[in-house]
Amino acid sequence: MKKKELKELGEKLVEAKTRVKKTWNFRAGDLLQLLPTVSVGRRSPYEMMSTAETYVSLSISTNQIWDMNDRYDKRDALRTKALRQIETNGFIIRKYIDRKYLLKDRLWKFTQIKKSIDNPVDITTLDEKMDELKVKIQEIEIGIEKAYAEIEYLCVDVEK
Repeated sequence: MKKKELKELGEKLVEAKTRVKKTWNFRAGDLLQLLPTVSVGRRSPYEMMSTAETYVSLSISTNQIWDMNDRYDKRDALRTKALRQIETNGFIIRKYIDRKYLLKDRLWKFTQIKKSIDNPVDITTLDEKMDELKVKIQEIEIGIEKAYAEIEYLCVDVEK
């Protein structure tokens, strides 16, 4: 079971890193901002409007280039942070899995000890310890799920 969970973790980490690395730093919306602003107009008195010349003006704002560069840098930094955070969450999950199976092993040992005990007070004490271990295992499983969800959120944030 532990090997299966670790293998699944490895696969999910590779998938998440691939998703993050496949993202582009430029988006179509960035390039659309480079399109010029077009305005059409006529300058003449109202009576001569039909015979007046039509003026077309195009204006390009070079500030958009700097904005594009800023967004590119932000996306690049976000991608780098996401890759590092995926590694960190992978490490956290790996340690949670190790801890979970240590606790499960201890729980199994307690069940074996419980079978050989005849004193009801000792059995009750052991049952309480076993219940505490079960709660800890559940908390670890919740932590594992949260770390997996955070990896998914990172991928979604980078893909935006």
